[in-house]
Amino acid sequence: YPRYQTVRAKKDLESNRGEKISKGMQGKLVDRVGKSNRATVRFTWGRQQEEAVVKIAGAPELEEDVEVYYSSEKERLRHRGNRLFVALLWSDPVSGRAQAGPSKRGAGSYFDEYITAEFLRLNKMK
Repeated sequence: YPRYQTVRAKKDLESNRGEKISKGMQGKLVDRVGKSNRATVRFTWGRQQEEAVVKIAGAPELEEDVEVYYSSEKERLRHRGNRLFVALLWSDPVSGRAQAGPSKRGAGSYFDEYITAEFLRLNKMK
């Protein structure tokens, strides 16, 4: 997701200072935490501002801590296209099924022979 992407808390969260951030509160992604699947979200209400670290799955339908909010359908589709491109660009093959899964880099994934064969079958390719 781009920096300053608008999100809403899907559940009550705890800020970095121990304050409660209520479900439904709106915030913005402000930074990624290293090379992890976590990001810092800044929630602002009134004059108060709190930050919380949340888990980011990389696809809006997979997010557990926050709901990704788009201002329009056009914006949602543009971001989806960008995510697909990044996932394709940063995905890598691995030799065993046990190694398949999300990439440690945070973008893309590791895939094995089974996933490759299934992709080819579904898309009627050889």
